[in-house]
Amino acid sequence: MASITPKGSAWEWGKSLWMIWTLPFGMLTWISFWYIAFRTKQKKWAFWGVVYFAATVFFFAYADAKNEGSLLGELAVPVILLTWVVGIFHARLARKEYLLRIVALSQLKGRNIEELKNQIELEYDVDIDAVNQSKKLIKAVESKDGAQRLVKDTPEEPARAVAAQTAASAAPAAPGAELEDFSEEDLAEATKSSIAPPVTAERGPEGPVDINNDPKERIASLPKVGIVLAMKAVSIRETQGAFRSVEHFVEAVGLKPHVAEQLRDHIVIGPKK
Repeated sequence: MASITPKGSAWEWGKSLWMIWTLPFGMLTWISFWYIAFRTKQKKWAFWGVVYFAATVFFFAYADAKNEGSLLGELAVPVILLTWVVGIFHARLARKEYLLRIVALSQLKGRNIEELKNQIELEYDVDIDAVNQSKKLIKAVESKDGAQRLVKDTPEEPARAVAAQTAASAAPAAPGAELEDFSEEDLAEATKSSIAPPVTAERGPEGPVDINNDPKERIASLPKVGIVLAMKAVSIRETQGAFRSVEHFVEAVGLKPHVAEQLRDHIVIGPKK
């Protein structure tokens, strides 16, 4: 039997154990439908659970000796048998929709967790998935095809040291030759053709960021902002107009009010061009 979801048949049958409650002669069918209603927040299945529960109560209320021979007593057994058969087929029909719904809900839950994690990372300026790594070391760089990629901002000093060691090992001195002192400019000129430069985020010009005109990469370099809020800021200024103040910018992109004081020295508010 072909699987209904990308999870596979084994996972699907593991999530379909609630159908077992339809087997005991229809007396527990209501448990199955209340369970899937609770898992998916679907009122229609909760309603059917009430119907099957009422049928079970009716059976136990009138299937006794004192009601023997009465109309309700004669209907008790047929009602519970009908509940049993109908409940089994109903559960099989509901199974497909139930599996698709719980897959969608699990993806939505994962997305909400990711959004919460990103919000906390922006608030505390850290990368939760990395150990002892500041989020400032990870920046978005736009490639030639226009896609956004995250790359590490490699510190200059370690990169320079690695380049020097590589150059020294790649060019052994000839026998009898004297060693010469190289300046940093000579070293850079000698190694630039053989050593690929580290991939780092493009650095914008020095100075405050003009939040009404600078691109999102410059806005993303502001403390507590990052590329996500920078993209939001660009969208806001394009659709709603220029930012009027630092406080207006902070409120519009969703930062905490106290962040305005941290941004004040890094922002200029020029007329929108």
